[in-house]
Amino acid sequence: MLPDDLTLAACRHGGMTELGDAGLPEQQVIALSDHRTPDAARGYVKRTEVQREAALLKRRAWVAAVKEERVEGEQDRGESRNRAPAAESE
Repeated sequence: MLPDDLTLAACRHGGMTELGDAGLPEQQVIALSDHRTPDAARGYVKRTEVQREAALLKRRAWVAAVKEERVEGEQDRGESRNRAPAAESE
């Protein structure tokens, strides 16, 4: 016999939280769960440390990429943030 707290709703919550942990976009979670609205689906995907860590790593990668683009752009123009720009001759 199954415990009383093991319900189909509990299984649904757990499964959808696992989808969130796997990094599925909201639209895919909605498609798999067959919810009609994003708000309805959001109630099932519990926020977890796995999701927070994944978001943090994505943000760090994005920040690093933006910094790299800036450095490459400065190098392409021969500019440096460590020196004042050369004065233009008149």
